[in-house]
Formats: sequence, structure tokens, C-alpha cells
Amino acid sequence: MIDEIARTDYYSKSFNKIINDALFYGLPILYDKVIGAENIAEQEKRELTGGEEVTAGNLRFYALLVRLLREVILNVTINKSLLSTLCNEKECELRREKITAEKFAGGYYSDTPDYLVRYEAEELKKLRK
Repeated sequence: MIDEIARTDYYSKSFNKIINDALFYGLPILYDKVIGAENIAEQEKRELTGGEEVTAGNLRFYALLVRLLREVILNVTINKSLLSTLCNEKECELRREKITAEKFAGGYYSDTPDYLVRYEAEELKKLRK
């Protein structure tokens, strides 16, 4: 068990650290903690990359993908805000309430309408199942 623990990155440079932690946790518990965590990390890496080896090119690809997804989310959020503003403005107009240009331009009417808040919550619940 000690030999396998010593091959991990964290413990490879310090035999004393292995012994101290083994005394503190107990060798079987330390082994499960270290080797089990390493196996889980390897499994997560395989799941994230589809089993392919992680390279600098892959990392650049995933970084670009994340950046583009953030950009899409930002654009969707802006569209949602603009459409909500127009919807709320129309509601105020139908109720014959006064709307000031400053509040309109300042985003005071950008709250998502109530029926869409409920719809969005229900759809997010469905996505999580």
C-alpha cells in the first residue's frame, strides 16, 4: 500500500509525509483516500474528455468552447431583458400607467413577467431530472 501511495504526485517526494498521514488516518484509510481519489479524478478526466488524452490543444478547445458558451448566455440574457422590458412597457400602456423615459432607459421595466418566471422554473426542473 505504501509503495502505491508513494507513486502518487502528492506523496512522491516525501516518505515522511506518507508515514505521518498513515499514522494519523491509518494506512488502509489513507490508501482508500489517496488511491480512491486518484481513480475518481482519472475517471472524471476521462468523462470530461470522452476518453481522449488531455493536451494543450484540447485545453484550448475547451477554453474556447466555454468562452463561446458564456457569450451565448450573455446574448440570451440581454435578449430576455429587452423582451421583458417591452412586455412590461406594453402592460403599463394597457393599464394606462405613465412610463418615464428615464426608467425605461434605466432598465426599471426589465423584470421577467410573472408567468414567464413560473414557466422558466418548471422547465429548469424538467432539465434537472
